[in-house]
Amino acid sequence: MSDKKIRGIYFTYSDTDDGNSGVGRKIKAQYESFLDHGYDMKIYTLYKPVDPFNKLARRLPFSNNTPVWDRSITCKGSDFIYFRRPQAMTGSFIRYFRKVKQNNHNLKVIMEIPTYPYDKEISKEWYNIPLLIKDKIARKKLNGLVDRIACIGEEKRIYHIPTIRIKNGFDFKGIPVSREVDPSCIHLACVAWFSFWHGYDRLLNGLKHYYEKGGKRKVFIHFIGDGPELENYQKLSKENGLNESTVFHGPMKKEGIQEILNHCDMGVGALGMYRQKYFGIGASLKMREYMASGLPLMTGVRSDVGEIAEMKKYVLEYPNNGSMIDIKRMVSYLDHLYQEVEGDLSILGNEIRNQAELHFSMDAAMKNVFHYLDREVL
Repeated sequence: MSDKKIRGIYFTYSDTDDGNSGVGRKIKAQYESFLDHGYDMKIYTLYKPVDPFNKLARRLPFSNNTPVWDRSITCKGSDFIYFRRPQAMTGSFIRYFRKVKQNNHNLKVIMEIPTYPYDKEISKEWYNIPLLIKDKIARKKLNGLVDRIACIGEEKRIYHIPTIRIKNGFDFKGIPVSREVDPSCIHLACVAWFSFWHGYDRLLNGLKHYYEKGGKRKVFIHFIGDGPELENYQKLSKENGLNESTVFHGPMKKEGIQEILNHCDMGVGALGMYRQKYFGIGASLKMREYMASGLPLMTGVRSDVGEIAEMKKYVLEYPNNGSMIDIKRMVSYLDHLYQEVEGDLSILGNEIRNQAELHFSMDAAMKNVFHYLDREVL
């Protein structure tokens, strides 16, 4: 192999030093994984105005502020660029990469698309429809400007561009495994910006049914976060007579969240993805956070974790529909897991964490990107 050191640029639009931003933490971990692999890297944070005037202007034709594509960044001497898809690709986006490619013929450009398709994600608010129109125009001009699209799904090509399959990686560093659980009851963690597609009403209705049918185990649900559905969950909890079984913590910093996770038996992912008409494989960062703390998982969508043979037993999957969550099944599932380790939850927690780190660390998540660059550049 050549002694040449691969040089890359990572474009971002988020503050990678914000420890409470999931996207910021992921970008920082991805950037560090490039460094750990031996690449010579630079990172540029592109300016993204957030004032009311620019929020309007970004929806107009020919604007360059979603983010600002800075033509002074020439990328001269670099071998590749890596970046996540902006909220909407625009004409200025196309013009920037056209200029960069003209001046750097061998430069490889890799764009990550975290979720695909994403049209509904952009246009869920009517006022973002102009952004979707701009994106649809720009995406037709990507050929020759973007060399590969990194994606979590199984698509071979997106917009006629070959894909590189990646995983939704997670930075496990600094998260301890500390299992302090009371076996006489079960504590469930729901950490989210609560939206209609989280579907935690299925969980609340299932818990009501469990008690009505004579269920004896005490089950507590910890709602951590805020969001448009939070009030509905609070109302449903009261209507179902579950005030003693539900704890609404509100938004918390990561240290506070971690303290609660240490005392929980299971992390709960999205239970209502069918409401977004999504029936694919889930790859939530939140599920990685639960596993980093040594928690088994509950999900209402097929999980990429469950697709791995060594991890399948740590995932309790429910149908991706509106049925109530079967709490009795969940109780039996956890009891079986605990019996396997003879009640030593530190063993279970460390097993989950070690397997998660093996399969979902950022180095593991990005290995196909490294393989592509090592092959194409060196």
